[in-house]
Amino acid sequence: MHKRIQIAERLAPFSHRPGIVVILPGLNIQAEIFPCLIRLYSIHEAYPIMIKEYFLDFGEPIAQFTVFHHLEKGWIKVEGKMSKGWFRYKLMSSPTTGGVQLVVECSPEGGFTIQHETHRVVLNRNDIFNMIGDAEEFHLFEPPHFERLSLGNHKKQDWDLVNRRLDLKEIFPIWLRLGQMAPPVSKSSSSLGTLSLLQKCEDNLLSEGGERVEQPWLNLYRAAFHGIMVPRIEDADYQGFIPSASLIPEGISPTVLLTEGARLIRQQFIDDRRHAGGALMILPHLLSSFTCGRFIDVPLGEWGVLSMEWSKRKIRRLVIKAKQQQELPLNFGSQVRSFRLQSSLDKRGEPRQCPASVIVMPERDYLFDNFQ
Repeated sequence: MHKRIQIAERLAPFSHRPGIVVILPGLNIQAEIFPCLIRLYSIHEAYPIMIKEYFLDFGEPIAQFTVFHHLEKGWIKVEGKMSKGWFRYKLMSSPTTGGVQLVVECSPEGGFTIQHETHRVVLNRNDIFNMIGDAEEFHLFEPPHFERLSLGNHKKQDWDLVNRRLDLKEIFPIWLRLGQMAPPVSKSSSSLGTLSLLQKCEDNLLSEGGERVEQPWLNLYRAAFHGIMVPRIEDADYQGFIPSASLIPEGISPTVLLTEGARLIRQQFIDDRRHAGGALMILPHLLSSFTCGRFIDVPLGEWGVLSMEWSKRKIRRLVIKAKQQQELPLNFGSQVRSFRLQSSLDKRGEPRQCPASVIVMPERDYLFDNFQ
């Protein structure tokens, strides 16, 4: 009936910096990765607690060291080069058991060794090493098929350069994806540490009138994340965003910064909280710099699934796949006075006026365009 709204961009941020910190998908565990050392930390509490550390011996120094965070596949990939060849391994997680595995994809002839305390093992291609948990009970993490966001950025996802540019159009799609992949945590009532900056972002987002600006989000990102978007309750870089003497209570997982941040990011583009007369609100709290973008495969509960694109800060095209027969109220904001609705191949699009309420049928796609 119509061309599907798609996003070609794939999310795989990377870094060449030894000691980069990444979060294992589906777990409250972060990995600190060097060419010849891996440390695993629990982040169930406010401050990381080291679980284990493993030393890797390749027999010579490593060149072209790179850590990839493959958010499409749900694993971490590490690679490097030596005079006798390349090595490459994956760190994979199991949320059901809390396990972590190292899977060797490529190794030089003779392999390499990994050592924990006095235990030493030689690893070769296709070998699997259990870092945490039981191999027989290992169930690989599968990334959820949730919404995807693109804000018009196509730069390489070298995270050290991302941190220099500080462009939310690069950061938000990664943040949203990590929030989807994080283990569920309850929203904290605390406003201490970096959580106070999260609250400022929510206040700015939901304030009546005025322009939604980026600065509160940039302050939150710089203070509350390190490595490749690993959350922290305390700003360990002491940049002045929060009082350095704040006492952080125990029992608060920094993962809430990912999950609650992702919820607020989503709310900028789609608000289905059933207020404003119960209408589905489109682009209700858009930040000033997000002039164009796409947001696809957004689950709306009993309403169905939505995909949309916008340009010049105005909705351009919207597709809703209905889940059941119902009346769907829509709110496009004060900028939109009318649109065209197409519901099947054998019918021409018909003009509609705003505010609008559309009767939809199950398993049918509805295209909204020609917004005026």
